[in-house]
Amino acid sequence: MKRLTAYILALSLLLCLCACGNAGNTENGENAPGVIKATDKPGTGKTEVTDLDSSEGVMKLRAERLDLPDGMAYATAQQRMDVRVWVGGLSQDGAVIGYAGLDGEWSNPIRLPESCEYVYAMCSEGNALLVLAGSMPATYTDAAGKSVDNPQAEGRLELLAYEDTELVNEVSLEESYTERSMIFKQMFSSGGDIYIQCQNLIVKLHDGAEIARFEIGNSSTFRAVCLYDEYLIAAETEFFTVDTQIDLIRLSDLKLESALTIEDYTATGLGVTEAGTLLISDAGGIYALNLTEGLGERVLSWDSLYISGKFRYIEEIPDGYLFYEPYQENITLARWRLIITEPQELKLATDQSFGSIFSIVNAYNASQDDYRVVINVYDVFAEESPLDRLRTEIGAGAGPDLLAFTQSDSFGGMRAENVCADLYEYLDADAGGGRGRLVQPLNAAMSEDGKLYWLPYRFNVLTLSGPEALLGNADLSRQTVEAAIARTNGDLTVFLPWMTADYLLDWFSTAAIQSYVDWETGTCSFDSEGFISLLELCRDWSGNGSLNATDPNTQSLLTFEELSGFLRLAVLSQMGYRFVGFPVGEGNGSMFQLGLRMAITAQSKNKDGAWDFLSFAISEQGQKANTGPGFSATQSVFDADITSAVVNGIMSADTIYKFSSEDAQKFRDLINGTTLVESSNPVIAEMIKKEAAAFFAGDKSAETTAKNIQSRVSIYLGEQH
Repeated sequence: MKRLTAYILALSLLLCLCACGNAGNTENGENAPGVIKATDKPGTGKTEVTDLDSSEGVMKLRAERLDLPDGMAYATAQQRMDVRVWVGGLSQDGAVIGYAGLDGEWSNPIRLPESCEYVYAMCSEGNALLVLAGSMPATYTDAAGKSVDNPQAEGRLELLAYEDTELVNEVSLEESYTERSMIFKQMFSSGGDIYIQCQNLIVKLHDGAEIARFEIGNSSTFRAVCLYDEYLIAAETEFFTVDTQIDLIRLSDLKLESALTIEDYTATGLGVTEAGTLLISDAGGIYALNLTEGLGERVLSWDSLYISGKFRYIEEIPDGYLFYEPYQENITLARWRLIITEPQELKLATDQSFGSIFSIVNAYNASQDDYRVVINVYDVFAEESPLDRLRTEIGAGAGPDLLAFTQSDSFGGMRAENVCADLYEYLDADAGGGRGRLVQPLNAAMSEDGKLYWLPYRFNVLTLSGPEALLGNADLSRQTVEAAIARTNGDLTVFLPWMTADYLLDWFSTAAIQSYVDWETGTCSFDSEGFISLLELCRDWSGNGSLNATDPNTQSLLTFEELSGFLRLAVLSQMGYRFVGFPVGEGNGSMFQLGLRMAITAQSKNKDGAWDFLSFAISEQGQKANTGPGFSATQSVFDADITSAVVNGIMSADTIYKFSSEDAQKFRDLINGTTLVESSNPVIAEMIKKEAAAFFAGDKSAETTAKNIQSRVSIYLGEQH
């Protein structure tokens, strides 16, 4: 009863303060509204809050996720109507809408009319939900998560009106919007008119006809737009700049009333509170916005919610905030909740500032209250030697709890067994299936001396493919290839002419390093017959470097494959292919390439909490947070994806490619025979490249070259081991 009373008291105060025009609360956005006293200048977010007195806990904002309606791959539009959050997007069946209720109610997806292939935006008009839909835009992401370029965009748009779940009206827009930038993302209704916004254009519509427009230059873009009394507020930025211009645009004629520039600030979203206070957000959090003075105090920080916020629209709801960003895979909101125990903080280090790890962390933090994962970025693309800094911190005992790397050589100079905990200890004790949770060949390939230091999240497969009719079932060898070429009377080359010996060696050496280096003992065998043969194949199978499209040798026997999705597999199935791998004498010669790998550091003081996060990442829920290509490393999801491909085919643009059960088995056979994991070592690769140059130039024999490589790499390994 005390807890319920405290909650009601806090919520009442919140609603009361909203009615008085209070747009924000604290720097961290977590404390429930109480007595707010600014202790620093506006915009710094440094505020002091007197919390509500509660013996049970404290009211704080917590991020939550609502699932999209069943079958909707992602949402491209969103509109709240009372307790229903309507969303529109793509499913395998086409364009659909549906809602998720703030009260826990969900709808089944509603298929749009056949003429509507894509949902652009939504807004409300009275009791009606308005949906802007039409033909496919110039660029989009399909239901399978693949980016599609559509140069033949029709630009055909319709306004659909729904009351509850019933379609009550359809109006076709008179004008077609075919330019690549005309992908409308937001829509507003006011006074019987409709306003739609794309990259650099706002259009005013009446009964489907354009009656006015507000346009900015091609070098600028609207970051976000919101409706504010008799105006549209637009956050505008120029490409490659960090300043934001706030435009006050009259609804009556779409003319600019005034503009305000906020220097050194890049806006990502806009919104309005119930009390009429403007909100503006950036990558750090949400601020109050004054149209004459600029930024006010910070309302909340994304860090306080343990999410990365790049939302286009912010809406205040009675018990928190609702957010929207295009192509979202769930609905994000923040609600006031009574917190009894503060969550334990886990620090995670990653090597780039984007990618699936951010979505995984956001989803995990919103899924439970025991832990909060905080990301620290050591950006290999932004800093000269960021990982040197990470290694220094680990060496000083001040390292993170978790590691999440996308680059295979990010941890160069530090051995995993010296830094990372053995994950088999946690997998084996996991009630969710133990080691069987992972794709087993990948699991086996990643184990080192019976231990698992890195947990895979998604993976690609690197291999070679070629026509089965010519290659037969024999392993890849000089004899197999020469016999296949002979059957074509020389019409095919082994590889395309532009692929030089250096290029082939770059590909082959990655597999060779894994085959001819024993990392556990610190020894190598580059002076073996297998590696000598590999050098000779690079020389003999290479092209002359020609890029001439009219070269008669434009067809090759073998093709390099970086398999990252079922579409390429479906295309290959129509070509009578087989996989042959690289000629390195290890397994089938193919390699797993990890899109993301994660680890628990040996020095973490909260390994159980760190494992809780990793366990979530490889759960079916965690796999839904993926934002990139690749196959799932979680066995149940991997199996389900293959089954879906066989049953439904692979959709790309307007084409559905067949993927048969035979193709599925061929892919499984490829996976089951793969024993190598790509793990580039730039130092060894450079040694191989430099020594091989003399061999390719005809100055040294393959045997001498192999001995020189063996000597240099042996010395290097001895120094590192």
